[in-house]
Amino acid sequence: MTTLATVLSGAIILAEKEKEFDPNTASPGVLGFIAVAVLAVAVILLLLDLNRRLRRSRIRGEVQAQLAAEAAEAEAAAQEAKNGPSAASEAADAGDGTGSAGSGSQDPEPRS
Repeated sequence: MTTLATVLSGAIILAEKEKEFDPNTASPGVLGFIAVAVLAVAVILLLLDLNRRLRRSRIRGEVQAQLAAEAAEAEAAAQEAKNGPSAASEAADAGDGTGSAGSGSQDPEPRS
């Protein structure tokens, strides 16, 4: 404990001998600039990677939706071939909700 007290008292004496601190002359220097530049480059690279991943995810979703639509279309074509053209058109009219009863309540153009 006495060693700690000796070191602290020596630091206090040295601090009192130093001239007053001038905040205008203090600067982080070259090392501080390099650290900030490295952080800025890292953030830019991370944002580019995030953008790439989000774009890839969106495109994958669109492709999956397109594949699901194609599969549904192929299934409808198979049903039409199996049951005849009139049964498939009746099933399509009933399935999409655009029959004669529902056509008055829907907008003719989708809103964006």
